[in-house]
Parts: sequence; C-alpha cells; structure tokens
Amino acid sequence: MYLATADAARRGAWVALALAILLPLASYLLFGDRHLNISDEGFLWYGVQRTAAGEVPMRDFQAYDPGRYHWCAALAPLFGDGILGVRAASAVFQGLGLLCALLVARRVARGVGWQLFVGLVLMLWMFPRHKQFEPAIGAMAAWFAVRLLERPSTMRHLATGVFVGLAGYFGRNLGLYCGLATGVLVLLLAWKQREPGFARRAGAWTLGVGLGYSPMLVMFAFVPGFAQAFGDSLRLILEHGANVSRPWPWPWRVESAGLSAKNAFRDWMTALAFLLPVLALPGLLFAVVRTRAEDLKTRAACLAPAVVALFFVHHASVNSGAWHLAQSSPPLVLALLALPQLFPARRGAVALVAWCGLALVTLGFSLSSNPDLTQTLGQPSVEHRIGRETLKLQPRHASLLAGLEAALARTVGDEPVFLAPNIPSFYCVLGKRSPSWWLFFFWEATPEEEQALLQELGEPRVDWALVFESPRDVQDRRFSDTHPLVWQHFETQWRRVPAPGLPPDFVLFRRR
Repeated sequence: MYLATADAARRGAWVALALAILLPLASYLLFGDRHLNISDEGFLWYGVQRTAAGEVPMRDFQAYDPGRYHWCAALAPLFGDGILGVRAASAVFQGLGLLCALLVARRVARGVGWQLFVGLVLMLWMFPRHKQFEPAIGAMAAWFAVRLLERPSTMRHLATGVFVGLAGYFGRNLGLYCGLATGVLVLLLAWKQREPGFARRAGAWTLGVGLGYSPMLVMFAFVPGFAQAFGDSLRLILEHGANVSRPWPWPWRVESAGLSAKNAFRDWMTALAFLLPVLALPGLLFAVVRTRAEDLKTRAACLAPAVVALFFVHHASVNSGAWHLAQSSPPLVLALLALPQLFPARRGAVALVAWCGLALVTLGFSLSSNPDLTQTLGQPSVEHRIGRETLKLQPRHASLLAGLEAALARTVGDEPVFLAPNIPSFYCVLGKRSPSWWLFFFWEATPEEEQALLQELGEPRVDWALVFESPRDVQDRRFSDTHPLVWQHFETQWRRVPAPGLPPDFVLFRRR
C-alpha cells in the first residue's frame, strides 16, 4: 500500500513537472510575439536592458527590487536580445510558480486530466506576462506554506524562511506578504500543536529569512549608493504610494450605460472576480482557526493557501484593477480548488460546485481582461520589426510605432530624448538611455522634485522631449497636471516641433 502511494506521488510530481514546462512553453509559442505594452512592460524591458549594461536597479533608474532584473538579464540573452528574450525569461519563472502550484493541487486533483484542468485554470489567471513574478511567487508561497503545515520540521521552517527572503529580493511587498503569511502559520502551529521546540523552529525560520535576503544584504554592503537608493525608494512609497489608487469594483458600482457589450461584460466579470476573495476568505480563515491540530495535515492544501491569499489580496486592494487581482490570485485559486478537503463527507458535490464555478469565473474574467487573449483572439495582426526581432501587432499599434520611429528618426536622430509620462518602451525601441532616473511620472511631483528633474535635463544637456499628453492617461493624470512647472518650462523655454507621422496625442519639444 505504501509503495503504491509512493509511486502515485512520484507520477503526480512528474506530471506536474511536465505541465509546468509545457503550458508556459505553449503560451509563449502562441502569444510570445504578440502585441506590446509600451507602459508597464517597457518599465521591465528598459530595466533589464540597463541591468545587462551594468547599471544598478533603483540606484541608476526607477525600478522594482532587483531580483527580477537580475533574473531576466541572466536568462533573456539565451532566448533573444530584445523583448522576446525578456518574455521568455519571465515565462521560465512562471513555469517555476506553476510547478509549485501543481504540486499543491495534486493533493486534491489526482490524474493527468485533473492536473491539466488545474494547470489551465492557473495559467488563465497568470497575467499580464510582464508581471509573472507576482503570481509565481504567490504560488511558491502556497507550496512552502502547505509543506510547513503538513510537516513543521526545523528544516522546513528554515527552507520557508529562505524562500521569504528570496521573495523580498524580487519585491519588498512580496517578501512582506510571504513573511506575514508564513509567520502567521508558524504561530498557528505553535498555538495548535503545543509541542516543544518552538524557539528552535522560529529561529530557523528567522535565520532562513536572513539567508534568503542575502543578495540584497550583499548589495547594501558592497554596491555604492544602493542602500541610499533603497531608502529613498521607501520614502517615495510612503510619500506618494506604490500605485495609482483605484477603488474596489463592487458590482453595485458597475455602470454599463453607454458602454459596448464587450466593455460591459469586462466590467461585470471584473466585479464578479473581485467578489471571490470577499466571499471566500472569511469562511476559509474561520476554518483555519477552527481546525484541530490533528487535522491540519489533511486540510493543509486548502488552509495554507488561504492564509497566503489573505496577505496577497492587499496587492489588489490599492489599485483594484483586473491585472492586480490576477497577480495576487494563485493562492486563493489553490485554496478554492482544495475546498473539498474541508468537506470529506460531501467531497464530490463540493468539488463539482467549486471547480465548475471557478472555471466559469476564470473563463469570463480572462477572456475579458487577459491581454494575451483580448488583443490576440479574433484580432488582425501585422508584422513589425523591432531591432532584430519581429512582433505581431494590431495594425493600429504597428502604425503608431512606425510613425513614432520615423518621426523621431527624422528629428531627434541619435541625440538623447526625454520621454514622459509612461512610455519607457520607446527607449528600448529607439535604443536610447533615459536622461532621467524617472521612467514613470504619475505622482504629483513636489516643486523640489520638479527642479531636480529640470536639472537632470540640463546636465548633461537634453534638447528633445516627447510627451504623451492624452486625457486617457491613468486617472486623467497628464504630465502637465503632475509636473506643471516642468510643463511650463517646456512651453516657454522649448518649442513644439511638428513632425509628420507623429500621433496627435504626442507632443515633441525641442530646446530653444
């Protein structure tokens, strides 16, 4: 009996590994060269380029924590020298997260067919592709948390701590979520099981956090200016916030009047998806508290991801858009998939309701919000060359890029150019370095910050600026609104340059 169980476990692990390789690979082959996000994806792409050139994230350019840049800079050259390489490196990390998620799910989804179903559901939630680190780390956190509940040995406490530290290397918010979630589980185990050795296990977890965070500690100690840059980035977050705020999309706030059927469906599916954590987490967390110590192991695949989901949902609470919910979703999805563990007497019925309901929400949400699907399925495409790579873009996007490239080639040429407020992809497309530390300009700048930006544009001298000035910007935050002094400087000390082919929402300035 034991040998049969062990063989089944090994087969399940091999199936999980195969799916974790094949599903991201298939997604990359189908969608890897489709469309281009000139804003957020460009933020990652530019950072990877500058990191590969020897610059330091956060110190030399506006950036996330350095882990994702080091990962992509190391792997991207294996797949391509442009955006395709960055996407492939992100897909590899996605595969690691998917593997961890499937290793959790195989406790309740046995058999190749069911594991394939779970893998497809998780893949549909893992978007956008330039933010694969968030959902992948959430899935990894769920796996470490499950293993901790199943067998809370000293070594598993240590391994969990190492993971928490590494998560912080990829994102301080991710490290915080993982640390709080696994820290709560360490305390939960101490409360439920009352076994000796708590100090040893908690100490192992703490030591692991330090070991996992050692790449950052080394950078603090040996990379000049990095510790100061990290502190400055924390100050900026405290002063301005980490994201542009967006309210939680409750169903009663959805306004469909005047919207097309497609956009109304998107808004309603987003509101429905945002109900999942609201409806599911209270009951799941009640089950965490009420579960007896001897039942923790058999319920771990449901309870541990639920605790992780409680903290990851914060990521979607500040900027409550579909993309942020998707980035924080894998722990909650795993908890819902494992819901039958809480109802052994009605396991089949609960599985049918939970899995079918989740599948329907997943399909509706992803088909309306996942850019890999919304910008690809049923959409015409044309090939557009960027560097030595070819992308397939919607005709209007290809026309926009071609017009911008041609207009800037005729005017700016090889000279440096300042881009604002959220178009860093063009630095990569044009092969240019940003003259400013800043890449995004959505915060309302203080007069001191605006003066510092003007100084950056003056030393060394930058004679060109391209500003995307459109009322469709995030929350109507146009550059002229967030940086009025800089905008006034452009209008008075620079001149607008007409450039044939330049889209009307773009304004090209040249210093007088």
